[in-house]
Amino acid sequence: MEKNKCNNCGTENPITNKYCSRCGYELPKIFTVVKDEPVKQQTTKKNVVLDILQKSTKKRKLSIKGIIGLVVMIVIINVVQQLYMKTFSYDKMMLELASELNKSCPLMADSITRLDNVAALSGNVLQYNYTLINMEKKNIDIVKSKNKIEPRIINNVRTIPNLQKLRDQKTTFKYLYKDENGEYLFTISVAPEQYE
Repeated sequence: MEKNKCNNCGTENPITNKYCSRCGYELPKIFTVVKDEPVKQQTTKKNVVLDILQKSTKKRKLSIKGIIGLVVMIVIINVVQQLYMKTFSYDKMMLELASELNKSCPLMADSITRLDNVAALSGNVLQYNYTLINMEKKNIDIVKSKNKIEPRIINNVRTIPNLQKLRDQKTTFKYLYKDENGEYLFTISVAPEQYE
């Protein structure tokens, strides 16, 4: 049997190879002289039928695999799109809500509490940033103030009708308080299990 030697690594390869089996280098083309006598291929009906069956089976296998692959790909794309679009649209709604509320800020909530701004945070959190005006951290009993304010905030989150869409989406509400100098005092978080 004739061999075709690789010009790159010297490995002998079968003459039918186009590339070297060792290094992958393209093998030199070998030309063979064929006698003038025409070669007759013996074809029988059996060979023709077998040939057709083999080709049709390969096509059928490919098309079934292709269809299954396409269906799986469509399902995956649809699921990812639904999850992403739902999250994206809710995040967008939260940002728009915060932006709308911030148009009227700063806003006095009562005689000592000023709403400075609202922020839509990741993880489905809406944060209200408050300042207790005319009050300094050193003069505030932080624990007592937090314990006094917290029940009112939880009740507001439970009952204010305008917050229903946010409650339906299991939003966590955070209320961050600072003194008049901007020093952090405390945060009150209201998680979904507290208002359901």
